[in-house]
Amino acid sequence: MSNSLNWTDSFRPVESNNILVDRNMYIWKRLTKNGWVRQCDDFFWPADPTTENTYMGCLPHSVEYVSEMRKRHKAKK
Repeated sequence: MSNSLNWTDSFRPVESNNILVDRNMYIWKRLTKNGWVRQCDDFFWPADPTTENTYMGCLPHSVEYVSEMRKRHKAKK
């Protein structure tokens, strides 16, 4: 059996009280085996949001950037 990460685990819900705080002091709550939700804007990130050392290879988008993306998406509807 392998300990390798399966990308589908990022979308497999789990019951958890795990909390992380990122470098910008935003709180993230575990939603799936590998996925986290930022509490201030409900942004889902399918990996550890505190490090670039994941299969995503980067940190999550900023709160401001997510807000702007959502405004643009809403305007297109």
